[in-house]
Amino acid sequence: MTPPTRITISKMPPMRRLGHRTLPPAAAHFRAYVRLRSVDPARNRDRSYTLTWTPALFEGGVLLRLWGRTGGPERTRIDYYPDRAGAQAHVEAILRRRLRHGYRIITWQ
Repeated sequence: MTPPTRITISKMPPMRRLGHRTLPPAAAHFRAYVRLRSVDPARNRDRSYTLTWTPALFEGGVLLRLWGRTGGPERTRIDYYPDRAGAQAHVEAILRRRLRHGYRIITWQ
């Protein structure tokens, strides 16, 4: 019987790996907002996506997501989190999905 293979995990580089794309740390750990945009004239596609973190009234915070066709009405979703650390995994998952679907980061703060 052969022994199990050991897998070594190296330390993460300064840039966060999200899927097959690398995201600047400032975008993954944005302070206020991150804006993304997807443009593909061949598919008549011009979409925007915005993530905004804002403190809640008493404690915790709110992750506000706005998305839709540029220049058209936007859809809105509001998610409450008890703290910023609790929202971080969700933010990274959203960014990973948007980048996989052709969005590019426009700006963040």
